[in-house]
This record gives sequence, C-alpha cells and structure tokens, in this order.
Amino acid sequence: MKPHTYYFGLDIVRFIAALLVLSFHFGFWSWAETEPTAGALMGAARFEYLGPFTWFGAVGVHIFFVISGFVIASSASGATAGEFLRGRFLRLYPAAWICATTTLVFSIALLGFTPASLFEPYLRSISLWLWGPWIDASYWTLPIEICFYTLIFGVLVFRRFDSIHWIALLLTTASGIFVTCTYLNIPLRSDVAIINFVLRNQHLFLLQYGCFFALGLWMWLSLQRNDPFIWIGFSLALATCFLEIIGNFSNTIAKTHAISSYFSGTPAVPLSVWGIAVGAMLVTTRYVAPLTPKSKGLLLVFRKVGLMTYPLYLLHEIIGVGLIRILVNLGLLPIVALILATSAMVAASFIVSSVLEPTVRNWVKYLWPTNSTPAAGLLSS
Repeated sequence: MKPHTYYFGLDIVRFIAALLVLSFHFGFWSWAETEPTAGALMGAARFEYLGPFTWFGAVGVHIFFVISGFVIASSASGATAGEFLRGRFLRLYPAAWICATTTLVFSIALLGFTPASLFEPYLRSISLWLWGPWIDASYWTLPIEICFYTLIFGVLVFRRFDSIHWIALLLTTASGIFVTCTYLNIPLRSDVAIINFVLRNQHLFLLQYGCFFALGLWMWLSLQRNDPFIWIGFSLALATCFLEIIGNFSNTIAKTHAISSYFSGTPAVPLSVWGIAVGAMLVTTRYVAPLTPKSKGLLLVFRKVGLMTYPLYLLHEIIGVGLIRILVNLGLLPIVALILATSAMVAASFIVSSVLEPTVRNWVKYLWPTNSTPAAGLLSS
C-alpha cells in the first residue's frame, strides 16, 4: 500500500467534532432526555443554562461522516481489499473492545447496573453488531460506518476503485431521494418485502446519512482531478446534507421548546457549525503544503489529538455522565463536576489511544499478519 498524505486539518476538525458531541450529551441531552442511558444517569445535575450553547453539538456526528468519506477514499486508494479490511478492523475493534469493557466495569462497579442487564449490550458492542442496544448509545454510528466500509470493500474486491465516483453518485442520489421525501413528509412504503426491509433499516443502507459520506468522497475526488462532474456531485450532496440537518435538528428544537420555554433555536446554528467544519476540511486538504506546520512536534500533537477522538467518543456518554452524577453526589458543584468529568474523559481517551489501543492492536497484528488477510485470495488471481 502506498503512503498517503497526512491531512492535519482533519485531525483538528475530528477532535472538535468529538468535543461538540460531548458537550451535547453533557450540557443538553443528559438532562433533556429521560431515557435510562441519559437523563436517569445525570441525577440531580441539570445544566439547563448550557442548553442554548450545547443543543446543536450532535452535528459533530454529521462532521464525522464527512471526514470518514474523505479518509476512507484516501486509505482505499492504492490498497487491496485485504489491506483495506485489515486496516479497518485494526482501527475499529481494538478501541471498541477496550472502551466497551471499561464502560461495562464502570457501570457495574459504580452505577449499579447488574452484569445480566449488560451482558447482551456488551456482546453487541465488542462485536460492533449492526443492531442495538449497545452498552453505550454512542455506538449507534459505528454500524453505519461499517456499512459504508463494506461498500468500499466491495469496490476493492472487484478492483473497481477507479469507479469510486459512481459510488459517490449512488450515495448522493439514494440519500437525496430519501432525505427529500422525509423532509416533505412524503410516505415511503412498499408491498415488496425487501424494500420494506431496506426502509426499516435505512441507516444501515445509508439512506439518511449517505449524503455525508458522499460529500467526503466528492471532496477527495476533487483533489484527484478537476472535473465539472465532481463539483456537480459535490453540490448535490451538499444540498442534501443541508436538508438532512435542517430536518434532523427541527426535531431537536421542537423537543427543546417543550422543556425550556425560554429557549429559542434555529437550524441555522448547526448548519453554520457544520458548514464551517466542511469549509475547514476543504481548505486544509486542498492547501496541505502551505498550511502544514513545519514543527514535527506540533504535527505529532495534532496526530495524537486525532487518535484520541475515537475512544473519547466511545467513552464519554455513560462513563462521563455517570461520573458527573457521582461527583455531584459527593458534594461538588455541578459545574465543577462537569469540568472534572470532561477532563477525565479527555485523559482517558489519551491513555486508550496512546497505550492500551496500540498494545491490543499489536496483538491482533501478530495473530493476523498482513499476508494472511482473508480477502487477499480474492485478489491474487
């Protein structure tokens, strides 16, 4: 596999997106939502005054999906199907094993959950099962990522990466139709069983969020060649992303109005945050050479921060919110508990990404050497 360009800006945007999601769960969803994995864990700590500044933080997930589209295109370029499969497995599973196990132990030891109640969600989490419940609700995005990876893996199996633009167009079109119909309240129903199955599992078939992956693919393709077709696809995917965010956050705003009469929100806020992130991605990937810092130490910091994003995302909701409740029950002011819990999650993600995850990954590499990749045989003839 040929070496790839390091886009430092993506690591910065990725980490900011993770902090947005964390702020959403800590400052808004943990008290606004009444489900057991959110509101019930927070206890007496309520951060309603942070609601106007954190309610839109879930847009970090939409940023993740765009980054994933770009990064997966970059990593798949020049790779065999076997190399791609092994690389994705090493990126996803070791951290998931560590974080799910940490959440399991924390939940049983300090939050009062029983082992029996967490056994099945834990198995679903360490296997990254396509359907929940998982041990932490944050895992819901990983099956969507895996389905996108599977699509790209299929392209590599058939040695058709040169046709990746058609995959981007497929995602743009399918997602565009679904998101538009959803936004306009046009019912999507069918008497055909397979179509109903697809609609019931629209997340896994990338109907709702496929436009974000497609946007990342178009962004990567725009760096490879200057083709009007690519920019038309980019514009269509961008428009679909805007529509999906408007519809998605209109539901959040309606819920927020119901619980906070003083609150006034508009989809323009998450749209602006997401648009700034996408703009930063465009600029930092297109002008890598002039924008890349000369300091190797600074680049190392950016890379470390980028690697911390995944464990931070997996650890923060149950453990972080639970830690806030524990600290408040010990007598700390809620805002102090919030600051300490946030700091603890960042520190934990650093330990996982710098020490634990590389160790487990090395074990997996030993058990799964490069030349034994199952998919390699598909490409050897």
